[in-house]
Amino acid sequence: MNADRNQARPESISYSVQQPVRQFITAGSANEAVPDKSVFKQAFLNLIEGKARQPAPDDYITGEELGFYLKHQVPKYNKTQHPQYGKINDPSLDQGDFVFVLPKEEAWTIPINEFATMATLTVMSTPSGADIYIDNTRIGKTPLIDYKMDTGVRREKQVMVGLELPGHKSRVAKLTLKGGEKTPWEVRLEELIPQTATLTVTSQPSGASVYVDGILIGPTPLRDYMIDTGLAREKQVEVGLELSGYKSRVAKLTLTSGQSTPWEVYLERIPQIQKATVPSSGIPEGMALIPAGEFRMGSNDGEFDEKPVHTVYVNAFYMDVYEVTNAQYKKFVDANPQWTKDHISSRYHDGNYLKHWTGNSYGSGNHPVVYVSWYGAMAYAKWVGKRLPTEAEWEKAARGGLSGKRYPWGNLLDSSKAKYRGGGTTGVGTYPPNEYGLYDMAGNVWEWCLDAYGGNFYKSSPYRNPIAGAEGITQATSKFTIVKTPRVLRGGAWGSSRSTLRVSDRRRFSPVLTDNGSGFRCVKTVSP
Repeated sequence: MNADRNQARPESISYSVQQPVRQFITAGSANEAVPDKSVFKQAFLNLIEGKARQPAPDDYITGEELGFYLKHQVPKYNKTQHPQYGKINDPSLDQGDFVFVLPKEEAWTIPINEFATMATLTVMSTPSGADIYIDNTRIGKTPLIDYKMDTGVRREKQVMVGLELPGHKSRVAKLTLKGGEKTPWEVRLEELIPQTATLTVTSQPSGASVYVDGILIGPTPLRDYMIDTGLAREKQVEVGLELSGYKSRVAKLTLTSGQSTPWEVYLERIPQIQKATVPSSGIPEGMALIPAGEFRMGSNDGEFDEKPVHTVYVNAFYMDVYEVTNAQYKKFVDANPQWTKDHISSRYHDGNYLKHWTGNSYGSGNHPVVYVSWYGAMAYAKWVGKRLPTEAEWEKAARGGLSGKRYPWGNLLDSSKAKYRGGGTTGVGTYPPNEYGLYDMAGNVWEWCLDAYGGNFYKSSPYRNPIAGAEGITQATSKFTIVKTPRVLRGGAWGSSRSTLRVSDRRRFSPVLTDNGSGFRCVKTVSP
């Protein structure tokens, strides 16, 4: 304490210095690591030396005033440092106060940023509107003005600042921020120019439909068709050709920006589809004749249960042109009360049988019936003097005589030829038929087959009229006893993905399953 002051000492100051006291002022609270050179030290010295504004303008600083000042001032510049102050908890040692006498000379100040820890960042870009990332965290968009960041007790911090704007090259920079200082970063973002390639497709004969990634572009010859390769210089596309009476062709081509890619194709004619001799009794109404003969069943490009591709011979048979409709199934349940919703045995369904039929309403009459189990389909087929198709019969019919094709109409997916990708069922016959005159062999509803499901059945499949689980099927057909093995559904449905529309795709389900995408159609054996 400086006692040589030419001024009267305030009575409160005199009293404080005459009483015993033990005081403390700490640079931080418990468990806070505080370096020797910190905000606390500088703030302490600034006040004692008269370099900062006094709490009370009387040229004296008491311990209480100093502690209060430091406790509230230091965290403004370092949020991790919290000074503490007080007196020893002893009635004989807490009456007085330490007193510091400020220098007589006129007080002077130093900039507060000498111990400030907050840095200011400004980010500008041309064009503006770029997303700003600081250490991989999105902060906002440019312009970013006077963004505050705490640099800590060291008053210095390195950060990674990035800018992203669609159609422009990204920019990243490592910036060093300093407490009490402003750091600007101004950037001009380089625009990315989209690249294009050209494709030329010719065929012999010409006039074939050209598809690029499943989208119809036009007929051959197709010359200098421009394709956007995006910001990359290369793009892979699937190009397909289809011409009635000729085998389809598909190829994956890699296009390079700034270059023209040619594809010349000689289309191979499809052999004449074998026509069956129509029996003297004629073809049953609403059915199509599927001729006897061989076909290649399965797909080596599909799922494991579609392999291996193998040759199968199937006898001639009739198949329903359309999937069984709500109106047709309604006649069946009206004639067979044991198959109504209220009377069907719980052994034959999963609890949702004909769920879409409410009261006297049985859905749209010409839409395929759904929520029918394998048992319900079997019962209907028996009632109309038919049966469910075997897997081999179903796939032969779906292919329509087109050997090795992915879909009932060819190799290329075409949304105008099947109901899929959502929206519910559609009326039967809405989409074009295949070469055998069968409608909706892909999409609309899955179709029950007679067979038991066998994941490895193709590896040991018989050549002639193969059927999995024949013994159980015979018993179920005659007595409707319970079968334990899953059954097969084919063809995909209105809510299916594109892969399920393939003629080789197989799905296994419990025979009691009923849902809004499962229906069926029937077949009938051709009498010798």
